[in-house]
Amino acid sequence: MELLIIFSIFVFSHAIIDITDDNFQTHLFTPRVVMVDFFVPWCSDCKMIAPTIELASAHLLDPRCLIARADCMTSAKKLCDSLNIHSWPHLIVFKNGQNIGEYTQARDEISINSFMMATLASNPIPQYFQLLASQRSSLAEEKPKDPITNSGGDKIEVFHEKKTIDR
Repeated sequence: MELLIIFSIFVFSHAIIDITDDNFQTHLFTPRVVMVDFFVPWCSDCKMIAPTIELASAHLLDPRCLIARADCMTSAKKLCDSLNIHSWPHLIVFKNGQNIGEYTQARDEISINSFMMATLASNPIPQYFQLLASQRSSLAEEKPKDPITNSGGDKIEVFHEKKTIDR
C-alpha cells in the first residue's frame, strides 16, 4: 500500500497547473521556470499539442520546473489580453517571475523538457529561442560526411594516383 502511495505521488507530482486571472501571480512569480500553454478550447492545433504538453509535464525531473496552461477564453482572459496573446497555441516561458520569451523550438516532449532544464540552469535571452530553432533546422539539412572521401555528397570519389617508374 505504501508503495502505491509513493508511486501515485511521483506520477502525479508534475500535473499541469491551470493558470487563471486570479492565481497567475502565485504560480508565475516564483523562483522557478514555468512554461505556460495559452490556448482556447476550440483551437485544433491546441488540441493536437495538449497530449505532448501533458507528457512533458509528467516527465519533468526537477520540481523547480512547471508546465501550466491558461484558457484565454474563460479563466485567463485578462492575463491573455495583458500579454497580447491573440493566436494559439502560444507557449511562453517565465523564469523567476519574468517573461523571457515565446518557446519556438520543436514541440515534442524531449525538446520541451531539455529546454526547461537548460533554462533552469542558465539565463537565456529571448533571442536564444530563435537561435536554437534555426540551428536545429540547419543541422537537420546537413548530410554527414563520408569518412572515405571527407565529403557530404552522395557520390563516392575515388583517388587514384598514376606513377611511372624509371628503370
